[in-house]
Amino acid sequence: MKVRILFTAVVGMLLLAGCTVMVPGTAVPADSDGPLKPKPVATSAVEDLLAGPVEVSKVAGSGTTLVQQARATGMSDSTGISSRDCRSAWSPLQKASYDGSGWISVAGKILSDERDKETRPDNVITQAVVSFNDSDAADTFFSGVTKRWKACSDKSVVYTQDGGKQTNWSLGPVISGDDVIQISQTAEGGRGWGCQHVLGVRNNIAIEVLHCAEGPGEQARGVFDLIARNVGDR
Repeated sequence: MKVRILFTAVVGMLLLAGCTVMVPGTAVPADSDGPLKPKPVATSAVEDLLAGPVEVSKVAGSGTTLVQQARATGMSDSTGISSRDCRSAWSPLQKASYDGSGWISVAGKILSDERDKETRPDNVITQAVVSFNDSDAADTFFSGVTKRWKACSDKSVVYTQDGGKQTNWSLGPVISGDDVIQISQTAEGGRGWGCQHVLGVRNNIAIEVLHCAEGPGEQARGVFDLIARNVGDR
């Protein structure tokens, strides 16, 4: 390393002095295409990118292993949200997010504490992955969905359940960085109950995680990182 540094320094001084340095070898044209793009994750491997229940439970801080309650293989439309424009920021795998994006395949799971239907669980985590043709397509999707989320920053929405009960929810500001966006959701009169929604892209994969609990913190981002690591290992 020292030799290389000294050689570079000497060349620099000679050029400043008006001298010419001849270096043997064959000239190679500069790479004008930028860095090589990663090989896209295969469609057949998408489901394997999701984090396991034990890993998710540990990140969530759950005293027990969370149980899978449902799985997703397509997009949905949260019609219970009063603002159609904010459905994208509200929940993962929304048609409002992905329609027209050219997505190819999807896999998702909902995990929570094993409780009866009358008892609210301590943790509910939705994790989902969506594949695109390549990283460029995923980046284009991310740019568009970021604009949709930011349009819902610091807004209030009303969620109407199937039985007609309505709850007011406050959406927080959109925090962005490292090709990841996240937004908080707080239920009015919910005794601290709220959610953290995270979305980001890695390679040709969009990753979404929604964690709902009393006083949710960075657990959703923690699960996102687990999935992102799986994408990077492919």
